[in-house]
Amino acid sequence: MGFQFSQKIHYNDFIKNHTPESVYILGLLWADGTINKKTNFFSIECIKDDIDYFYPIFQTTGKYGLYTRNRMGRKVQGTIGGCSLELSNFLKENDYTHKSIMSPDKILFTIPENLKQYFFLGWSDGDGNFYLQENQREKGGIVQYTMSGSYEQDWNALIKICEKLNVNYRIDKIITKLNHSYSSFRICRSDDIIKFGDYLYKDTKIGLKRKIEYFNRIKKYINDKPSSIIKCFDVNENLINDFNSLCSASLWLNKNRNVSSDINAACTGRQKTAFGYKWKKLKIN
Repeated sequence: MGFQFSQKIHYNDFIKNHTPESVYILGLLWADGTINKKTNFFSIECIKDDIDYFYPIFQTTGKYGLYTRNRMGRKVQGTIGGCSLELSNFLKENDYTHKSIMSPDKILFTIPENLKQYFFLGWSDGDGNFYLQENQREKGGIVQYTMSGSYEQDWNALIKICEKLNVNYRIDKIITKLNHSYSSFRICRSDDIIKFGDYLYKDTKIGLKRKIEYFNRIKKYINDKPSSIIKCFDVNENLINDFNSLCSASLWLNKNRNVSSDINAACTGRQKTAFGYKWKKLKIN
């Protein structure tokens, strides 16, 4: 079934009469939206389960087309699309056709301060992920928040919000052996992950439920796990530094990649050193 387009999109909801729903959509479109440079058509495509959640939110701002397709070997995909001269021009003026290399500073400037959380929530629901890798044997694990983008991605808006929240972060630029390049914005420290997640989910009435539930699982895991400290020594056993997580130690090394597994191997004795240092993990409770 193809699109059935309607011109009844309340474009002013996105331009001046902002609502939590319209700002959330602006964030989703920054993550996964396609803005046709030559027409007034814009759309968002992702797995159908997520589209089924997004569609009623889009409908609060007007009438949109809905399309699904099923390709062999892939999950069923869904697309929400609409046509609006005013909204399309507004999105183009605010860098949506260059979002793979830009920061959403222009569009954030148009959004009231008390609603900006919903933009970051929409952006995160499109491109962001909370991550937990539990290690049952060591009763520890790795927790992270990551946002993925192009190799040239400008992360300025995320940097600013993290600085405002006093959240530590790292930016990795990666080129794989297959010459695939990308960058990622990463939050590694447990307390910073909680602060950032609490900012995103101040209002749990909006947002993908599976991601909210996963963040709450990570939050419980962080609060419940035994407290430990990672100590870094030189080869002569002189203390160099200590850290509250494997990821913060990885961040300190500044290797432009996650090296937590190597540090953990040194902590558990599977190797003598990691990156020229000796490492120990000690419980502090």
